[in-house]
Amino acid sequence: MGETAGLRRGIRVLTLIASMAILAMLLLAVVSGVRSQHAAGERGRHLDPAATTSALLLADFVNQESALRGYIVTKDVGFLTPFDASDRSIPVLDSRLDGLLDDFPDLHSRLTGVHTAYQAWRREVVEPELAAMARGDVAGATRVVRANARRDFDALRGQVARLAEQINVEQSAASNRVESAAVLLLSSLGSAVFVIFAVLVTITITSRRWLLRPIGALQRAVNAVAAGRYDTRIPSVGPAEIVALAADVETMRAQLVQLVRQNERSWEALAQQGPAVVALRDALTPPRLHARDLMLHGRVDPAQGELAGDWYDAVELPGGRVAVIVGDVSGHGAAAGVFALRLKQLLDAALSTGAGAARAVEWAVENLGETEEMFATAIILLVEARSGEVCYVNAGHPDGLLLRRTPGGHPLQALAPARPDLTRAGDARPDPAPADPAAGESEPRPLVPDSPRATGLATPSAQIVRLPPTGPLMSNLLAAPGAWEIHTFRLEPGDVLIAYTDGLVEARDRAGRQFGVHRLVAEILRDPGRTPVALLDGAFEAVRRHAPGQQADDRTAIVLARTDRLDEAVDTTS
Repeated sequence: MGETAGLRRGIRVLTLIASMAILAMLLLAVVSGVRSQHAAGERGRHLDPAATTSALLLADFVNQESALRGYIVTKDVGFLTPFDASDRSIPVLDSRLDGLLDDFPDLHSRLTGVHTAYQAWRREVVEPELAAMARGDVAGATRVVRANARRDFDALRGQVARLAEQINVEQSAASNRVESAAVLLLSSLGSAVFVIFAVLVTITITSRRWLLRPIGALQRAVNAVAAGRYDTRIPSVGPAEIVALAADVETMRAQLVQLVRQNERSWEALAQQGPAVVALRDALTPPRLHARDLMLHGRVDPAQGELAGDWYDAVELPGGRVAVIVGDVSGHGAAAGVFALRLKQLLDAALSTGAGAARAVEWAVENLGETEEMFATAIILLVEARSGEVCYVNAGHPDGLLLRRTPGGHPLQALAPARPDLTRAGDARPDPAPADPAAGESEPRPLVPDSPRATGLATPSAQIVRLPPTGPLMSNLLAAPGAWEIHTFRLEPGDVLIAYTDGLVEARDRAGRQFGVHRLVAEILRDPGRTPVALLDGAFEAVRRHAPGQQADDRTAIVLARTDRLDEAVDTTS
């Protein structure tokens, strides 16, 4: 154990020293890289353009001096054309050079000397000569040339030469800084690589001796236990951490032996839970609806092998109203089923006492207590059977679909600002394939009317109006007063409302593509004149063809329509 403790301490010290060394080298590399970049930037953005500009400035000075001499000798004004051109370009070059050398005080002072020499040459030579030539006094102009011209121009040219020389010195210094920074950067990176390599070699050797061998022995013993040899003892060798892990594994082995011995009793207990799951599913099955003016038909295709949290319900309320609920709880298993049953009972109780749809959702969420990571979605519809007025709340649930088959039907009205999506027969066509199968199906752009009035426009063809969420999903983390809004619309005779859970549209084919809402809409509009039951059966059949085989989730949907026949008003739940 002393060797193990010493090994751990040595590894910690080695890691600390290596980390500090690598950090220092990387810091040095960063500093050298910044210096190299700064020096290269100085030369590329300032010094090299300044050298070129100073050369152009000297060329303009020479052009002016040559043009002036030619003009005095020949008395031809045409010789002053280069003089005038340079007179226009010299201020531009001077201003550019002043900006380039603004960060270099020494070079800037040299440029000031050039300015002074140029002004002196202009004052002492150029202006007197031009004035004499303008008077026709060639002799006077010649005297100025003999007295001051060569001296002042040589002084100007010398100032420009010294400026160019100083710029060249700064260029060389910048190049040297770039080279030294590059050498420092390479040496720092090389040293860091060497230190990392040395640390890796050291850790590899020590870990192989003190870690890999004990772990190998532990792994062989665990594999033996996993193969059914439960009497295999777990070795306790190596560092203290591995010894502690081996002790935990040995404890697990002992418990595993005990669990294997209790296997028959566990299977018996599991078998006894079967009737409870069946009873829970039966409790989620809705009662039959007997409303003269309404027809409700629902269908649940349960997932195979596991209980999910889908349900729908129908509650007859005083005053001829009916509450229809379609809900879905996250997760699977008995816990999800119990959660769904609690939520169903809370919603039924709230609606039966006369609470509105939004208040019923709030009250149910408040009384669910701590839901932890579980949540639910639901769409609650309060239907006035005779008038067809529907108030609904969509708590994070998939969009309800309202099939309008009656020309001149009333548009969807919302108590809160909202505008439903509208899809017309012939406009909903499923995409041949999604752009990215891993991302799921992408829905085609629905036909959205240009104005709210277009939503209720009477047309010969059927229309699909989507009922989007009016609030968040049902969770105590999102509960707040006014979180769920109520929207209203009128269910006309001939209209059919379809509500479903996500298991219906998220069914995937063998390529991983979801069935999608757009395929559901296309199936409904394929033959919108079918009876509501036929529409529902057609939707389930289309999903089954798209995703054959074992279901991973419940597929639940209902159709709701107005009718004046009592025999049609009976819920034929399947």
